[in-house]
Order: sequence, then structure tokens, then C-alpha cells
Amino acid sequence: MPCALRRQAPCVASGCVFASQRILLAALIVGTACTTPPNPALPPTASLRVHYQTASAVSHGGPRSVTVALVAVPQPPAGMPLERAASAITSDRGAPFRATSALPSGCRWLEGAAASEWAKQPLGALPVLGDATGVVDASLAARFEVSAELPTLLCEPGPDGALLLRLLTNAAAPPRTELLFLSSPLPPAGTAVLFLPMAHATFAGRAMVVHNDGPATAAAAAEAHAEQPGPTAPPPTRDNWHLAQDSVGEHNLRPALLALARSAGTARGIDVLLSADEPALVAIGAELDAIAAGRSATASSANGADGLTAFAFESALWLGLLPRCERDELSPGLRVGVRRALGAVADDPTTLRQLVQTHGTAAQFAAALRDANLQALQDRDAGLRSVAHEWLLANASPVADYDPFADLQARRAALRKFHAADAAAADR
Repeated sequence: MPCALRRQAPCVASGCVFASQRILLAALIVGTACTTPPNPALPPTASLRVHYQTASAVSHGGPRSVTVALVAVPQPPAGMPLERAASAITSDRGAPFRATSALPSGCRWLEGAAASEWAKQPLGALPVLGDATGVVDASLAARFEVSAELPTLLCEPGPDGALLLRLLTNAAAPPRTELLFLSSPLPPAGTAVLFLPMAHATFAGRAMVVHNDGPATAAAAAEAHAEQPGPTAPPPTRDNWHLAQDSVGEHNLRPALLALARSAGTARGIDVLLSADEPALVAIGAELDAIAAGRSATASSANGADGLTAFAFESALWLGLLPRCERDELSPGLRVGVRRALGAVADDPTTLRQLVQTHGTAAQFAAALRDANLQALQDRDAGLRSVAHEWLLANASPVADYDPFADLQARRAALRKFHAADAAAADR
């Protein structure tokens, strides 16, 4: 391209300089301007493509239209970091497990009013790298793909006309595919923005703008269903344990195990996991691997989306620790956590193994644990009686008027009174 400054050089150099100096100065200006590197071009981006697949979510709403546009933006939006909006594990109970991802550092996520306000700017003046419109309903999900370096956006039907958004990313080291669950559904007429940084002199990055357009026309829905491929084999189920492993890595097990304890509703395991050392965490993880490998598809479906019941998680927890319990090799902190979770059973590995192997649900295990601690109130060891008494007090099963250090007759009287009241309550 010819240099625009070539015609302006004499004017810039004019004034009180001599003719020979004028020529030299003009040549210097022209040379400097023409050697300035131009702004690098935007990376070539294939047009945004939409593909359809069978939806994994169930919705009673009609078909909905969703529009996605990819634009180049000069400044990153002031959104939240993506890791705060994404989770590898979603759960109705407890905080979701926060994920790391293969996306570059500096990604931002906007939703709600912040995204709508950002989208009000004149986006038409920005370079549009691709746009597409898709349809989702109770049996159809839309996948928006750009290129291998950018994530694939998966839009699935959600309740009340909302869209559930997922990001599929490819990690290079170690090679794997990640599925990030964006924590907030996109409501009807709602907008969300994903910002992806890039190295460019003019543009800070690319923004994927997602808009839930609301009900789709019958013609658009028919066309989308016509584009849906034939039935394919369902992808292999990835339970929460493997999702957590993929997200934090095998050498950082504590966050993954804590997330699983919360999602399974296993409060007894929290203290144990917080106080466990690395060998204990590895042993528990190995037991979870065995459970995940041996569980059938039927059992996984019956147990919910992740297939990991509270008792399955507890079984892995205690089976992983049992060898060290039997050898009396628990660290002091871990021993305290196990005692708080199990009471007197913490000092009886044989009973613990029997309870784990002979019960199939968390409720049965909890009831057997209560009975074992009640039985320990009759033990000759005052220390064991004290541990069992404290566990029963902490787990809403106190024995009135019982003192673990009282004489035998007083303890027996308190226990007889307790068992009589317990039997009467069971008969009602």
C-alpha cells in the first residue's frame, strides 16, 4: 500500500530549513512512516456454525430461538472471571465445585443486567467474525462452533424458557475435552457475553454474545429438526468423580473430594477430608476409582446424574482409611476427624468394616452407627464411653441423665430409661 505521508513530507519540512536539508528531512520522515508495521490483521475465523444434537435436558416449553454472534472488541468488558461463573460439578445441595479450564487467562463472563447493558453499545461498528441462529426445545440442543482454538457453545433447554449453557474446550496438556457448566441459566430475552482475549494491537479479544430470543417460529423449528442428524450412541457417562479429577488434576485431590462430599450430602466426611494427609486422600481416591469403574449404567441412572450416592462416597472414604486404622497409623489430626465422624467406632476397625460391608444406604449406615455408639455406652473403658456419649450428643441422640463417669448402676438406669422411651416412640 503506498505511504500516505509521502505527499505530506514537503509540507512538514517547509519553513526555515534550506533546500538540501528539506530534501533530507523529507526522506527521513517518509522512511520512518513507511517502515511502521501496520496493525496485524484479525485471525481468520470460519463462519459460526450451528449443529444440532439430542438434548440431554428435559423441558416442557416450546422451541426457542437463540442467536450467537462473535465480534472483535477493543476493550475487555468488566465481567467476572470465567472460573467464578463455571463449575465442573453442579449440585442442588452445597456450593458447586469450581473448575479450572483450558481457556486462556483473562476470560470474562457477563450475564444479567451487566451483559444487557454491554450489548447496548453499537456492536454494528465492530468487526463481526461470525453469527448464527439456532433452535432448541425439549428434544433438541444447538451447538455453536467457530474453530478449534475457541470453545464450542452448547445451548440446551431449561425450565421456564431458559437456556442451559455449556462450554466445550480442548486442553492440550494433558490432552482432554472439558465440559464447563455455566452456573446461571440464560432467561428469555436475556443476554450473556463470553470474552476471550487475544494478542492484537487494536482489538483486546473476541466476544461471543448469546441472546435468548424467546419462542421460535414453527418454520425455524421444522428446519432445525430436519437438520438434526440421526440417532447416535449416547456419549459415555462422566460421573462427578471423573469430572473433578479432570478439573483439578490427580495431584490436587482435596478440593475434588470436598466437592463430592457436598454434592453427595455427606457431612460426616468433611472433617476427615480437611484433616487427611496426602496418602489418605490418594487411598480414598483409589476406592472411588474402583466404585466408579464397577458401577453399572443402571445403578448410575438410578442414583441420579452423577451416580454417586452418599453411602457410595462414605464407603470409599472409610475403606480407604481402614488399613491405616487397623495399623493405628492415623495422624493425630486425622484421628480427631475420624472420631468426630464415627464416635466410638473410630477405635474399632473391625466393627467399621462390618458396618460398611453390610449396609447399602446412608440411612442404614447412620442407624447402625448410632446403635454401635449406644452399645459403647456400656463398655468398661470410661474413655470409650465418653467418646460415644459426645458423639450421641452431637448427632441428636442424647441419653438423658447419662454420665460416662458415673457408677455402673446410675449408667444402667439412664440407659434403661432411654431404651424404654425409644421403644415407645417406635411403637407410635
